[in-house]
Amino acid sequence: MTDDKTCPRCGGQAFDMPDTAREWDEVTCIDCGEFIDTRLGLAERQAEHLTPLTEACLKTRAMARDMGMRA
Repeated sequence: MTDDKTCPRCGGQAFDMPDTAREWDEVTCIDCGEFIDTRLGLAERQAEHLTPLTEACLKTRAMARDMGMRA
């Protein structure tokens, strides 16, 4: 699956997304394998344009969930 975003590591625009519809599935760059976001995070950003602070908060929340913390 592709998106209009670019990979911060290599500049690629092709993203690999699993076929499952779980919100925590990782979205990665096809070219270099860099983690881009989760499906939920990507969907939230596509729904509306978020400020950098809001994006940082969403990423922090997702990371805390992955580490087993309550966010």
